[in-house]
Amino acid sequence: MHTEQGAGDAVQFACFLPLAAQRCRKLWLLCSDELRPLLANTDGVAETRVPASLVRDSFDYFCPLLSLPHVLSGRN
Repeated sequence: MHTEQGAGDAVQFACFLPLAAQRCRKLWLLCSDELRPLLANTDGVAETRVPASLVRDSFDYFCPLLSLPHVLSGRN
């Protein structure tokens, strides 16, 4: 998962992370350093990282946080 808009949007949509984690083997959240302390303790988030620290072949899927309501609805 990755944040994409402002901090307020990330905090608002973080409530969908536990549901997404139920469908993942391991859920990583890419976010700014400022958001890491807040979002690191979200249920289901195995690890938070800053975007520059991720190696492209270290994950299977990549999804914007604000797309979770659509993805989790099953209508995609």
